[in-house]
Amino acid sequence: MKVLLVLAAEETPRLKIERMIRFIEAVKNPDSLSLAAPGSYINYYQKELPGYQIQEIQATTLDFDCIVYAQTEDGSWNTSIRDIGQAKVYVFDRRRLRKFDNTIDEADYPHLNTHVFNRLSPDTDRGFYYFPYGNLFRDVGIGPLDEFGFRIDANIDELKNRPKDHKVIAVFGGSAAWGLWALHDEMFTTQLQERLNAYCQEQGYRTRFTILNYAKQGDVVLNEILAFNLFCWDIHPEIVIAHDGWNDLGYGQLSDSHLLNHHQITYQTNLEAWSEILHQEKVSSHTFAVQNLSDRPIVNFPRTIVTAYAARLRQFRDIVESRKCTFISGLQPGYFSRPRRSPEETAAIDSWEPRKGFFKNMPFLYEKYLQIQPSLNMQHFVNFDEVFRDYDANHTLLADVVHTTPDGETVIAETYDRLIRSRILPNLLADSEEDHHE
Repeated sequence: MKVLLVLAAEETPRLKIERMIRFIEAVKNPDSLSLAAPGSYINYYQKELPGYQIQEIQATTLDFDCIVYAQTEDGSWNTSIRDIGQAKVYVFDRRRLRKFDNTIDEADYPHLNTHVFNRLSPDTDRGFYYFPYGNLFRDVGIGPLDEFGFRIDANIDELKNRPKDHKVIAVFGGSAAWGLWALHDEMFTTQLQERLNAYCQEQGYRTRFTILNYAKQGDVVLNEILAFNLFCWDIHPEIVIAHDGWNDLGYGQLSDSHLLNHHQITYQTNLEAWSEILHQEKVSSHTFAVQNLSDRPIVNFPRTIVTAYAARLRQFRDIVESRKCTFISGLQPGYFSRPRRSPEETAAIDSWEPRKGFFKNMPFLYEKYLQIQPSLNMQHFVNFDEVFRDYDANHTLLADVVHTTPDGETVIAETYDRLIRSRILPNLLADSEEDHHE
């Protein structure tokens, strides 16, 4: 595949350009990569990227399979190449390669026709779509996905019949655990797998790990329970990590009060809009038709929200432990976890207006949850709100109000690695090594 990266009509810093190139290489695996820029910026880009030959846009040929436009800081891009031939066109929008027209085919997502709910879904590269057990979410352009949108590229059938010294860790959560701003090798799940395997190899153990990321955009603990039962039951992982909190406490403020108060049911608000469409009814004045979640009214009390989250997390723990799996609860960080922010964090967080709508209540809800958390009797608990507070303004760990940067992913991987090595791994090694130490 021959790819052309069209640089923006502004002085884009070298590190941002290198980030684009890394994305293209990771997602498209090109045979060749060429760079082009507007004529007035050729000299600047050539100085920033001495290892590349920067050609002028007007001088480019049409012999490319893929053209990627780099966005400017204001979100626009240069479209000087009008006749693109047969090339597919993408835009790099800071965190993924997005199709210019937002549509995809099997070359972009090989699983597009694997099952009926993929076939019936819109052929868009990002968004929720219907699945009879909650919903699925497709986010193409950041790395490999399986047929359900999970960031998994392992052979699941082989894992079901793996040898005793091959251990599996299954991770659940929402978009932050999914790794919204991370390439596949930057996700904390991938980094954690590499750390554990490197440690076992250094120590001469035969034990090795595969980590499966079953997180999905918008998931609350009820979705995690469904995903565990649907996709993970027969794999029988040795460890399950629930890296969550934000979605349950956030959506809990907006969910139907009867469902939350009487049944401890929290859900994604887009499901209300689906009900409207299905029944051709207007269910309420504050459903997902109000696109900006921060504009929706808060309808539930803090105690009810926090209690529902705790109850579902306890239920998930009990289900996992009934399978003789070790359960780790990780409370994910939020914007309030970074009192000493880097300039990049401050700009990214402020753009989300964190003091508006349900965002402003999140620090209080975290505080209330942490007050009752000891009563859950979780054997393994990590408070990432506390972990992230230990890092000063020289670290950029958040890319927005809740999603982590690749550096933030590293902090999470390091923290889980320390916990697993010190408190869980010795028992796993005793079970699998059978006194064999190479």
